[in-house]
Amino acid sequence: MSLTPTTPARMLLSQILGYISLFVSAIVTLPQVYENYLNMSGESVSEVMLWIWMVADLLNFTGAFLQKIIFTAIILAAYFVLTSVVLLFQLYYYRRYSKFQKIATISSDLGIPNTASAQGSPLNSPKPGLVSQYGAIPSSCSDDDSTINQPDSALSAPQSNSSCFFKIVACVASLGFIYYFYLYLKPLLNLTLTVTQMPQLDFWPQFYGYVSAVLYSGSRIPQIMKNYKNKSCEGLSIMMFVFTIISNVAFVGSFFAESTEIDRLIINLPWILGASISPFFDFIIFFQFYIYRK
Repeated sequence: MSLTPTTPARMLLSQILGYISLFVSAIVTLPQVYENYLNMSGESVSEVMLWIWMVADLLNFTGAFLQKIIFTAIILAAYFVLTSVVLLFQLYYYRRYSKFQKIATISSDLGIPNTASAQGSPLNSPKPGLVSQYGAIPSSCSDDDSTINQPDSALSAPQSNSSCFFKIVACVASLGFIYYFYLYLKPLLNLTLTVTQMPQLDFWPQFYGYVSAVLYSGSRIPQIMKNYKNKSCEGLSIMMFVFTIISNVAFVGSFFAESTEIDRLIINLPWILGASISPFFDFIIFFQFYIYRK
């Protein structure tokens, strides 16, 4: 490994941006997971996109770990694997119980007693509004008809839960920022150059990194095509993509804050590209939210 000079200030900024990316990523999937829970369905998210994410996340983590890039990027890669597993679990879990609900409904219509009556199942409860529950964020192209005959109390509940959710997120974010700012404040007083080890450029970690970057960049295409085909973004949480963009910006910034030396940037290039190209496709999805809104 070669040695590269840096300053405590740059290291501090890199770690702050890395932890911001890590924190935002920790809540990236919560809006979509909550959305899937409300709708008792995971079908709004493209199954192909989720599987691409799963493969990309595994390659991303493997490459980041073997290449020994910055610590926060490795932790972030591990978390992405976990989030993909959660979304895939919801997809197949709700798909299975949706079929079970249909069987129960047919049995009820035929007069066949069913101990697992749909009345006692949350799957038979009315679905509240979709992403409109996230306050100022526009509705995720949900059908207006879904709210016509719902009482005001049914509509206010998700809005109240949403408000509480974002207050908690804001509090945790503030506390986290204060903690890390305090923890790394002292090194700023010492702005002398420090020497850190720069990992060598290895083939397989780089290969995994570039493949994951390509998969991340193309993973939005199935979702974009799904939205175009359905002329709808119903059930899709816009907040998931908002948080993803914020996380990617902080993630890329953490690499440049650590060092702008060409040799180090070349080592980090697969992860920088993967986080830089994806937002362009996310903006296409934002445009779909706008044109398909009702």
